[in-house]
Amino acid sequence: MVTSPAPSEGKSMTSANLAAAVARAGRQVILVDADLHRPRLHRVFNLTNNVGVTSALLADHPSVEGLLQETQIPGLRVLTAGPLPPNPAELLGSSRMKDLIAALNAHADMVILDTPPVVALADAAILSTHTDGVLLVLDAAHTRREVARRALASLGQVKARVIGVLLNRVPTRGAGYYYYNYYYYGRYTNGRDGDSAGQSGRRRNRRRFGRGRAAAPVSTSSASRSASQP
Repeated sequence: MVTSPAPSEGKSMTSANLAAAVARAGRQVILVDADLHRPRLHRVFNLTNNVGVTSALLADHPSVEGLLQETQIPGLRVLTAGPLPPNPAELLGSSRMKDLIAALNAHADMVILDTPPVVALADAAILSTHTDGVLLVLDAAHTRREVARRALASLGQVKARVIGVLLNRVPTRGAGYYYYNYYYYGRYTNGRDGDSAGQSGRRRNRRRFGRGRAAAPVSTSSASRSASQP
């Protein structure tokens, strides 16, 4: 499952990129748009959204037959959200959703669920109990520490297995870039002149980027380390 603390932090594009990368590695992948509030995956892959998750859940017997749509990437199929229901959390928390995920597992090597933000809605926490792991997407420039902590706490309350944190939209210039160069020159310069080279590198960076302090990274639990943007 892929989620984020708040809206507009890049979880849907992360889900799409992850699914595409796994499919290109030779695996059969089903990408599910489980955001029944603001679905986006049908737009990302230029698919129709007439039927999907809600169609399967509202049927007498949940089935994926005729609902999975092929993409231009071999091995990657998408189950779009379908018509938006008035009670998303109730549908996603039902036993039918659990049965639907089990049915999808029988058709693929990996099933990836793109879900709503975990802090804003209960849907993600509910769905996390049906998945093997959760990937939490944070926006390097906009996710606040307190919001990230609240997201992890919400997932922890339902005993979700957070397998990692992906730090999205990391700047390649500015304070973060200065910090990286400072660390590189100070810690990774080898040889007899390593210390002087490191000091020289730091002086060059100070002249170029100024003496301002680098922005502190978002704090997460020790088990959930930041990952670079795909």
